[in-house]
Formats: sequence, C-alpha cells, structure tokens
Amino acid sequence: MNTPIKTSLLKQFRGLLPYAVGNMWLARWPSLTIIACVLLVIVILNAFLSMARGFSATARSAGSDSIAIVLGRGSQSEANSSVSPEQIALLASARGIAGKPSAELTMTVSGKEKGKQQKINSILRGLPEAGLQLREGFRIVEGRSFAPGKYELLVGRKLSETVAGAEVGRTIVLAGRTWTVVGKYALDSAVFESEYLADIGAVQSAYGRQNQYQSVRVRLAQAGGLQPLQAFIDADARLDLTAQTERQLYREQVKDTSAIIMYLGWPLAAILSVGALAGVLNTMLIVLEGRQRSLNVLRMLGFSPRAVLFSVLFETVLLAWIGALLGTGLVYLAAQGHEATLMGGGFTTITYHLDIDAMALLQSLALAAAIGIAGGLVPGWKITHAKGRNA
Repeated sequence: MNTPIKTSLLKQFRGLLPYAVGNMWLARWPSLTIIACVLLVIVILNAFLSMARGFSATARSAGSDSIAIVLGRGSQSEANSSVSPEQIALLASARGIAGKPSAELTMTVSGKEKGKQQKINSILRGLPEAGLQLREGFRIVEGRSFAPGKYELLVGRKLSETVAGAEVGRTIVLAGRTWTVVGKYALDSAVFESEYLADIGAVQSAYGRQNQYQSVRVRLAQAGGLQPLQAFIDADARLDLTAQTERQLYREQVKDTSAIIMYLGWPLAAILSVGALAGVLNTMLIVLEGRQRSLNVLRMLGFSPRAVLFSVLFETVLLAWIGALLGTGLVYLAAQGHEATLMGGGFTTITYHLDIDAMALLQSLALAAAIGIAGGLVPGWKITHAKGRNA
C-alpha cells in the first residue's frame, strides 16, 4: 500500500509546478482564452499609459528656467491674459531681468494636416524682432526673418512638417490678410516649433487688436531667479501681474490634459478587467471540472487542498502574465517613439512621442496578477475544497 506524501506546503507546491505547467499545454485552447482576455485589457491600458507618459515626458523637458513669462494676475495661459502698454513700460525697469522685455500677442489659427483633411490648430504669435532671441536655441534654418510692419511669417520647423502650405515661399490667408512665409526657425525644444511668428504690429493690425498684449517675455538675470522680478511686481500696485518661468507655465498648461489621459486609462482598464475576470473565472471552472479525476488522484497521493489551490493560482497568474507581457510588447512595438498629437491649452495642437517604460510594464503585470488571482481563486477553492470533501 502506498504511503501518502507528508511534507511541507511549500514542498508540495513545488512538486505540483510541473503538473500546473503541463496542464497549461494540455488545456491550450482554454489557456489561450485566458491569455487573450488579459491581453486585451493590457493593450488598452498601455495605449493610455504610453500617451500619458509620453505627454508628461514632453512637459518635463519643455521650456526654460532662464525665461520668465509675465501674465495678468489669475490668468492660467496667454489666451485669457491681458497686459497694458503702461505695465509693459514699467516692467522694462524691473529688477532681476536682463535685456529688453518682449510684449506679445497670440491668436489661434487653423490649417489642414499634411496628407489629410484633418483640422489642426496652431498659434500665431506677434512679437518684436528682439523677442526672437528670448527663445532658447532660436535659429533660422531656411529663408529670413519677418520684416517689421509686413504680413510676413516665420514658421516653426515642426509646424512646417505638419501643416499643409506652411513651407517657405508659400502664402497663407489669416484674418482676411495674405501672409507670406519668409523663413523657417528651429529651437532647442521641438515642442515650441509649432508656432507662426510675425511682427507684433502686423498681428495687431490684421486682427484689430491695436495696443493689446497678452504676455511679456523676459530673460532672467539668473536661471530660475523669479523672486526679484515677482517682488518688483508685488511692490507696485499698478502691476496686477504674475510671473512664471517658461517651464512652469508650460507644465501648468498641460497638466490637466495629462491627468485626463490617466483618468480615462485606468477606469477603462478596470471596466475591461471585470469582463476579463469573468472570462478567466468561467474558463477555469470548465477546465478544473474536466480535471476532477486527476485532482482526486493528487489528494490520494497526499497533496493537500491548499497546495493544489496554490498550483491552480500559479497557473492562472502565469497565463495572465503571459497575456500582460504579450500585450505590453505589442503596444511597445506598435507605439514606442511614434509621434502623436493632443489638444492643449488654447485649443492648440501639441505634438509628443508615445512612451512605454518599465513602470508601465510593472503596472501591467500587477493588474494581470490581480485578474489571475481573482479568476483562479473561486474555481480553485470550489474544486479543491467543496468537491474534495464529497469525493
């Protein structure tokens, strides 16, 4: 007569691992069903994570700590800001700045994406010629700069690649005026290369905004040294303004968009996870029902119900992890580094690159493990305990 196995739970579990792995192959179609259920959830989750992480990476790297943007107090962007000519004159003597301020006005303009009929929004920025040097790494890579008082445009390198008709030598109709693209510029941060730049007087004249300004751009005497400038502003009641570095302002403008992506991604993944969980649970119930005889044999050999339950959980988690790895890999191959666009502040189109990193993989594995444990626990407990006692 055979002697039942009497050993620790861990050793019993280790002894059942080959059994669990072998059953994955023997029940390969149900196994593929579980993998597919989890894969779908992970693909959706990582699609949103790649957008959120890529967008956040763009926000972190964009902008300069050496340039400050002065807006009307309480304004979150240039679009809803107003700065008077008198305030601009006062800022010219502010402490903590180097060189001449650049008073600017922006308008949102639309065009057609190259090769498509899709509408794409951009910024037309009016500024004095001196303001060009308040863009980090500004350089003209084709053509020349705009002439004061004329309807001439400098187009950003990224914008020229994206918008139809935004090439040097072409003409564009904006506000009923015909503008000529006379040059193309590049910057250190490509995210700011999606603007049209023109003479401030020409933009004000075309849009009927004479003597109106939205922001003042200045170079700080010390990188990140906003305190002297803000102290100067706060000391004068006429300057109802606030100053931020270019980097700070850009992060504030895109943080809500980044949060929305995350808030959409995880809830949608959670909803899909419920469906995946139902698929895993039903599949494992059917599979374990078919293994009733072999499970009875394991109990006769002395394997405890808990050891068998852990082997079932190992099987479902392993299958779920395979689905997670495949799903993450598919999104990585399809999306990593690819360019995407989102609507940012002021209804402008922001270009960024999709990004799948190690944290996204860890989150995918964690979600897959939760689905695997929840999907395998009930069927495993039902088969190894409830039915085991009646066998």
